[in-house]
Amino acid sequence: MTKNFYPFSTKLLSLALGLFLVIVGVQGLAQGNSLSRSLQSVAAFLGGSQEPAFLSVTFSILEILSGAILFMTPLGFLQPNVAGIGVLFVDLVWLGKTLLDFFVYGKPFQPNAFDWWRGLSLNLVILISIWHLRPRMER
Repeated sequence: MTKNFYPFSTKLLSLALGLFLVIVGVQGLAQGNSLSRSLQSVAAFLGGSQEPAFLSVTFSILEILSGAILFMTPLGFLQPNVAGIGVLFVDLVWLGKTLLDFFVYGKPFQPNAFDWWRGLSLNLVILISIWHLRPRMER
């Protein structure tokens, strides 16, 4: 029974992560463009992300593309070798975003240690889930 359910669960995970990444990317584009420079400065002063605006827009666009890749893969729109490269790309984008958000531009253990660990662990769960979606060789 688990052999029949596994492909369905993998497809469902890929669809859910794809939708999640598209929503996060669109939200990032909307927030980045709607805040004025003075509001962004206040948000950064109060402990918000201090990543440059161009990087925020770049990651938002990459998240939308990554979400599209993950969403199209289980539907059969991408060939397995293209899907494998695409999922690896998505995983590298998410790894880069996680490192930048939590260690380069973010303040470790801010606003408190529990919130920081919760955010980091959520990003690691997403990272590992994306890695799990990579196509495997059939034996």
